[in-house]
Amino acid sequence: MPQQEENALVPMEKTEILIAAEQEKRLFDLSPKDMVTAATQMATPLADVINKQLLFTDIQGKKYVKCEGWQLLGSMLGITPKETKVIEHEDGSFEAHVDLINIRTSCPVGGASSICGTDEKRWSKADKYARRSMAVTRATGKAYRLAFSWIMNLAGYEPTPAEEMPYPGAMTEKTRVPFDEIEKDIHDLLSAIDDKQVTDKSMAYFMQHQGDFQRLDLLKKRLQKKLGEKNK
Repeated sequence: MPQQEENALVPMEKTEILIAAEQEKRLFDLSPKDMVTAATQMATPLADVINKQLLFTDIQGKKYVKCEGWQLLGSMLGITPKETKVIEHEDGSFEAHVDLINIRTSCPVGGASSICGTDEKRWSKADKYARRSMAVTRATGKAYRLAFSWIMNLAGYEPTPAEEMPYPGAMTEKTRVPFDEIEKDIHDLLSAIDDKQVTDKSMAYFMQHQGDFQRLDLLKKRLQKKLGEKNK
């Protein structure tokens, strides 16, 4: 088949993605200015696929990209996710950690962890495998968000993965508790426990996960258990 005819069989959007992928393999070697230029060029074909394949969730008129869309971005960058650890907590919640790996060098370039909890209305009665899978999915999307949300924003989407957003109408009273209230509960528990080692470790965890309600709630539960053991 002649080369011209063969090329004609390749859809335009696929060609654009392949070109963008070759450009973005060198993303980390570029100057800041050239990095932004390259990312901007990639944003258009990225948005084309996300819109065509409906890889986003519309929440109150804003588009939040699903994990598959974030993985598409990763593929264009030459970055793949790797599940490194999954823990099942006593209450049945699952916590997963995912690293982002540079395909060319096999070196990690980012990572994140996330929880799928039993206190969530949608997941409280789900099978274990489903909660485990969602924890991994959330960790994957979060890892890409922490490293590349600015590129997704250039493509016209919200910088938060859809899986990290509460489902419309699915928020429980518990998840509406303000962060300042749960912060106060944690400080009160630490004062009652009165253990420097526990306080140091807990505050380090708290500072690392500010803004993550599920993790702060998990810390609160652990401290409540610790206090209960102390008062026995």
